[in-house]
Amino acid sequence: MRTASADVGSRLRERAAATDRPGEGGNPARQTMNGYRPDVVVIGVGGAGVNTVTRLRDVGLPGARLTAVDASAQVLARAGGMPALLLDAPRRAWGTGGDMALGAALARSARAALRGAVAGADLVYIVAGLAGGTGGGAAPEIARIARDAGAVTVGFGIQPFPFEARAHVEAAAMAWDALGAACDTTVCLENRRALCVAGDRVPLDVALRVADDVVRQAVHGIGAMLDRHGWIHVDWSTVRRVLAGGGNGCLALGLGRGDRPAATAMRAALASPLADMGALRHARAVLVQVCGGDDLAVADTAAALDDLQSRLAPDCALMAGVAQDPSLAGSAQVTVLGTGLPGAAAGATPRVRRRAGITPAASRAEGAPAAMAALVGRDRAAYRVSERLREVV
Repeated sequence: MRTASADVGSRLRERAAATDRPGEGGNPARQTMNGYRPDVVVIGVGGAGVNTVTRLRDVGLPGARLTAVDASAQVLARAGGMPALLLDAPRRAWGTGGDMALGAALARSARAALRGAVAGADLVYIVAGLAGGTGGGAAPEIARIARDAGAVTVGFGIQPFPFEARAHVEAAAMAWDALGAACDTTVCLENRRALCVAGDRVPLDVALRVADDVVRQAVHGIGAMLDRHGWIHVDWSTVRRVLAGGGNGCLALGLGRGDRPAATAMRAALASPLADMGALRHARAVLVQVCGGDDLAVADTAAALDDLQSRLAPDCALMAGVAQDPSLAGSAQVTVLGTGLPGAAAGATPRVRRRAGITPAASRAEGAPAAMAALVGRDRAAYRVSERLREVV
C-alpha cells in the first residue's frame, strides 16, 4: 500500500520530469544549475592543522586542493606527497616554539608563496590549532592573503583540550579573535567535544578524527549543495553571500533512517554534540541542505525544515536546498550551517576570556557587509521552503 507521503513525492517527481522535457516549459535554472563549481582549497596550518588535512587526504576529499603549511620540516614530513609550504624559520625549520608573533612574521615573509597556494581559489578553508605558534600566528595572516586574492575564506579554529596548560588556553582565545577578524566565517572545533563523543575507551587519534570529520562535512556538504540535482537548488552565489562576512558560525551534519529519515536527520544535526547548535537562534543566516534517496517524501522534508525554522529568529534568512542521491535510498542527510552568530557564541568560554583579559568583541554580524544585510532584509516568506514544497503539489 502506498502512503500519502509516497504519493506526494511521486506527484512531485512527475511534475519535475514534465517541466524538464523539451517543449513543456523547461526550467532554465534547472538546466544550468550545475554549470559552475567553485575552486576549493583546504589549508592545514601548524601541527594540528597539518594533521587534519593529512587525515582528510587519507579518507578522500574529492573536489578540493589540500595544502600543508608549517614552520617545522618534521611536521610537514607527515604530509607525504601533499603540496606543502615550509615557512623558513630562523630555528632551522624546527618550528616557532609556540611564538605566535614569529608565526605571523613567517607567514608575511612567505606572502608570495602563499598567494600561489590560493591562486584561482573561490573558497578557501583554513584549519589551524589555535594554541600553537604557527597555527595561532600564521593562520590569520594566510586568511588575509586568501581574502585579498578574492576568495571567500572560512577558518576552522581548533581549541585546545581543557587539561592543557592555562597559557595555551588563553593564547588560543586571543588567536581565535585574530582568526575571526581575518576570515569571512569562522567555525570553532573544540577538542573537548570530540572526547565526549568518542568516549573514555577510544584512542586519542580516533577521537581527533571525529573533529576532523566536521571539516570534511563542511567541504563535502557545501560542494554537494552545488553539485546535486535537486527540487530546490542552492547555487554558488547564494553560498558565497552567506559565507562572505558571515562572522562566527556553527556547522553540523545529521543522518537519518526509518519512516521519516529527513526529520530524523534534522533532529540529529540540531542535537550534534560537536557544535553548539543552540546558538542557531542568534544566527543572521542559515544555509541547509536536505538530501535523500529517490524515495525522499515531500511531507518528511517539509517537517524537517519546519523543525529547523521553528528554532530560528524571525529575521533570520534561511536558504535551503533539497536534493536526491540514489545512494541514500531509505535514508537522508542534513547539513546545517549558521552564520552571523554573536562573538560569545563560539570560541573561548567567557571565563577564559575574562582570565586572559580579553573583552568580548562585538558581534561581527553587526558589521557585516551589505551582502549579508541584503539577505537578512529580504522578505522572509521567500525562504519558507516547506511552503514552497507544498505549493508544488
